Amino acid sequence: MGKLRSRCTQKTVIWLCWLVYAIAYLGRYSYNANISMIMDDYNISHATAGLVTTCFFFAYGIGQVINGFMCKKYNKTYLFPLVLISAAIINLLTFVVPFSFFKYMWLLNGILQSCLWPSIINVLSDNIESKNMESALFIMGITATAGTVFAYGSSAFFAWIGNYRYMFVFAAVAMILIGVLWFLLFNNKPINIEKETLKNEDKTKFHISAVGALFIAMALFAVVDNLVKDGINTWVPAILTEKYSMKDELSILSTIVLPILGMLGATISVELNKYIKNFVSLTTLFFAASTICILLIITLGSLGPLFMLVCFGIVMCMMHAVNNIITSIVPLKMRGSINPGKAAGILNGFCYLGSTISSSGLGLIADIGGWEMVFKSLFVLSVACTVFGALFAVRKRVN
Repeated sequence: MGKLRSRCTQKTVIWLCWLVYAIAYLGRYSYNANISMIMDDYNISHATAGLVTTCFFFAYGIGQVINGFMCKKYNKTYLFPLVLISAAIINLLTFVVPFSFFKYMWLLNGILQSCLWPSIINVLSDNIESKNMESALFIMGITATAGTVFAYGSSAFFAWIGNYRYMFVFAAVAMILIGVLWFLLFNNKPINIEKETLKNEDKTKFHISAVGALFIAMALFAVVDNLVKDGINTWVPAILTEKYSMKDELSILSTIVLPILGMLGATISVELNKYIKNFVSLTTLFFAASTICILLIITLGSLGPLFMLVCFGIVMCMMHAVNNIITSIVPLKMRGSINPGKAAGILNGFCYLGSTISSSGLGLIADIGGWEMVFKSLFVLSVACTVFGALFAVRKRVN
């Protein structure tokens, strides 16, 4: 067995992975965070505005599956800088091109960024010992949250100074800098972690048939999870502006509360997994809590924007917890039985199938029946997952 890296170096790898993925969110949500102002600027409908993010999520979801199979072959020293710098160029072009080009630019952005997550999971699996994996799961679990906070916080600032378009430039500069940092610091040679030990341990926990059933359940959960999570991320600023007449910069700034609570969800998922080892049961618990909060939004939304933000914040907390289980905990905790990069890519691909539906789909529902119909749609989906998870758990106990 090769010499293991020191704990300090393993921590450096974890934080480098965190930086790459969190900063990539700037170049991903630079559009989403400003969607309300973009609709006003170009005088377009919810469905038309949502089509741009639909193109991104469509390309990203398919790319996740493809890159899940390919990620072991990539040289990570060059891959991440190439992706970040290319995404930076797209953001710079978005700053100047007409709106009719946005969907094509974001389609390409989705293809490029789909390389990141499976490769990051692959890097962590190859470089992090089991004793440090809990730290990796926690830190990587908050990347999406941190990235969303960066994106929406920065967008609120640029909206406040009067030009949301500068967000695209800021995102580009940040991604270029982190891409260069990765290139300078990362060593592409993986260490020899205790794979044989992991295999022997995990075979007793994850039988082949159980892995298949688990992946089917997690794939279904993944679609609904990201439909709800990214639907809220994309449309809550517009909801606050249209339903409660908030100013654009205030609605964006208020939305930052949601991903911050999402960070708490990622933490909760790691902690509860120490006591609830069954991934489906744990996921079902979070969907049940989400169902209750969405029902409160439907029945008591008239109490005002603060009440709605609190409820949506709890939903986001639960959905980020589910997302962390699906895309991080399951692949990395089962790395002795499966290829973690492939598992992360496939499951994240299903996540972004939900994201693809959420943007233009929920925008279309809003155009047809208003935001109340959107809330009811999210409620039905959350109930369906809760019931499915409960039935799945009961069936496994009976068998």
